[in-house]
Amino acid sequence: MIRRRTLVPALALACLSTFIATAAGTLQSPEQFFGHKMGADNKLARWDKIVEYMKLAAANSDRVRFRELGKTSSGNPFVALEISAPETLKNLASTLTGKIVEVDDEKRFAIHVAAVFANNFTNHLFSVSQMILEKSGLSFEILKPLINETVRKVQNHDPLNVQTGPASRHDDHTIEKHLEYLKKDGRFAEIYKLLSNEIRQYAKEENTV
Repeated sequence: MIRRRTLVPALALACLSTFIATAAGTLQSPEQFFGHKMGADNKLARWDKIVEYMKLAAANSDRVRFRELGKTSSGNPFVALEISAPETLKNLASTLTGKIVEVDDEKRFAIHVAAVFANNFTNHLFSVSQMILEKSGLSFEILKPLINETVRKVQNHDPLNVQTGPASRHDDHTIEKHLEYLKKDGRFAEIYKLLSNEIRQYAKEENTV
């Protein structure tokens, strides 16, 4: 049973090692990395180590691209490994977007973190805005032209240069009135204060440059 379970990943890792060794000559063999022969009796490579080896392969060759697609039901990484000539990988990417940027693992992680701020956090703030409006019997539709205009601006300008609002102009009187209004929901008041302080800090730094 163990031999059957290890056969497929063992063959895949062996092929991957041969492919990268031919291309770059710098990747450890599976036997060197895992400390035993692939497919050996009573030896089962752990999934986290297999993923680590895949990442190592991607870091050592422009012929391999590692992608984490999500998590399994057990919370483990669900991954895809794209293996081909560099030109083929670029052509594949070009079918999805006209702008291709080659990045290493560190830069890819930075993109992921930045995307959480730009997408996930922003969407949550949309939800907060919607809840504030609905409590006053208003529709979120009212804000959509403003949202569209904000998105349009950042397409052609540095976001720092088009920041608006009471915090950016240090309008403390308006900020206090807004916080007073939000007292009935302390969570929203805390978010408002945190983001206002961040915006004020950046505005202050920009003015001192």
